[in-house]
Amino acid sequence: MKQIVIALLIITASCAPPRQAKKITPTVQMVTLGRSSEGAVWPVWGSGFHVSKSEILTAAHVAEQIARSGGFFAHTYYVSGKIARTEIIEEAEIYFHDYADLALIRIPEPNFEPKTHTLCQNFEPGERIVIEGYPARGPDTISGKVWLSRPDEFSMISAKVEHGFSGGPVVSRRQNCVVGVISGGDQEEIGIAVGLYTIKAFLEEIKDPTAFIGIRSSGGMIVYFQMSFLAR
Repeated sequence: MKQIVIALLIITASCAPPRQAKKITPTVQMVTLGRSSEGAVWPVWGSGFHVSKSEILTAAHVAEQIARSGGFFAHTYYVSGKIARTEIIEEAEIYFHDYADLALIRIPEPNFEPKTHTLCQNFEPGERIVIEGYPARGPDTISGKVWLSRPDEFSMISAKVEHGFSGGPVVSRRQNCVVGVISGGDQEEIGIAVGLYTIKAFLEEIKDPTAFIGIRSSGGMIVYFQMSFLAR
């Protein structure tokens, strides 16, 4: 029976037109890795998401761990909760926001098309949202709603945000786009996210090469700070 099935598959394949390889379209979660003074590797869980093929948006306190990680971090992709691939990134540029818990990591372009998230044009307080992240139990989502928002600064979310969700996207259910980046929470049904307009302004400012100054960190990491931060 097995031989018949194999034969049919071969005949079908020979008759059918060639197919293009199916592209992987994962969301991204990150596990940062660092070296202790004894040379051991320790994990720090955090989340992030692509806004372009080579740019990952995350929380500043997650990116700070990466900058201190001894020059490398693991970049793990998930599809439907399953690991699709893991890459060790040894070189990256990390841009930190002036004051908000927000950072952008620019990595060498991967050799496949990662799933990218788009930012919403606007949103309203009370919108139902989904948060994607990587807590200790593995990749997961949390449902909630935005109940207080100052989009130029932050949003408060009615959702139990656990350790590991930091840096994950806050996605509007209605619009299917990002309205914030998780900064933290008290695990008592209140989470805090960096506001939508803060994110947009930050991404625009990164396009200006005179707005940041770069400092080489450990290994292949180059850390960029906003000039307004250094002027304080």
